[in-house]
Amino acid sequence: MSTNLTLKSAYPILTIEHKGEFAVDSPDLAGWIYGCDICQQVCPWNNFQIESDERGFEPEAAGVEIDIGFASGISDPEFRELFKESPIKRTKAKGLRRNANLLKLNVDRTVNAGK
Repeated sequence: MSTNLTLKSAYPILTIEHKGEFAVDSPDLAGWIYGCDICQQVCPWNNFQIESDERGFEPEAAGVEIDIGFASGISDPEFRELFKESPIKRTKAKGLRRNANLLKLNVDRTVNAGK
């Protein structure tokens, strides 16, 4: 198994930029439904960060935690309203549903593999 991370296999590319449906042998999204914070966590420049009191940098409630069941069935109008001022709107409702459904499939595969 290769441990090389390529741009094509990066979670943000898969969950945000990928168009259309995933193939049957799609990769495990490792719990990510939209993008990821791995780059922020491993970036050496973030060692120099200073915590800010600026409220504009605080995460908004929408998108911090998304229920997979809700996301897999979110309607286009619900999506537009909930994420109208969020970067999550970039993936569109269809993409979020696709990601949630793949995540559910990956969870089911993991559970069934343990039986």
